[in-house]
Amino acid sequence: MGGYIIAEDKTPDEQLPDLQPDHYFIDHPERLPHYFLVDGCRKSPKLLDLLSIDISKFHSDQKKEYWKKVSNVISSDSDVYDDLESSFRSAVRKAIMRVSWNYRTAIPVYFPSHNKMSVLLPLSFSTKTEAEAALVVEYNDVSKKYTAPTILPLTIAYSNARLVCKPESDWLNQRTFEPVLDHGPKLSEEEDFGEVVWEAG
Repeated sequence: MGGYIIAEDKTPDEQLPDLQPDHYFIDHPERLPHYFLVDGCRKSPKLLDLLSIDISKFHSDQKKEYWKKVSNVISSDSDVYDDLESSFRSAVRKAIMRVSWNYRTAIPVYFPSHNKMSVLLPLSFSTKTEAEAALVVEYNDVSKKYTAPTILPLTIAYSNARLVCKPESDWLNQRTFEPVLDHGPKLSEEEDFGEVVWEAG
């Protein structure tokens, strides 16, 4: 798949990919901006208390347990889940509009473990235009629809995208992310849609 095809006779709402909200909000809430979670969880005092905890000094097992607690509460609160899904759809709608204005916004990406080409779309959850995460989109040959199996942090999205070519989009480019990758953790070749394996760098 080389891009995200936009039909001129359809609205952005009609061209949203099939989303997987359970994966975004329950399996991987840690990939979403903190303020986005706080806003979406404002109806749940329990979640707001959890999200107010500073986890910066937690070790990896503590962080896993923390995010498991967050996930469990989100999954049990339909109002919170619905609010998160509504806000998430708005961000995807903005991404589709950006692609309609400039097709280069959709960046090709390769996942070695699946031997699969997909595209990345920028997700911005605020009124600003800066991307805060990347939505992975792929075309399903059976359903003849686009699906969005996962979201990725921008550094990981860039690492996968540069396996095809070094992206120079306005939202994902070498100038911004090469310095981060050179001095930060590196990805193994086992990176996957759902589970990204880190190597100490």
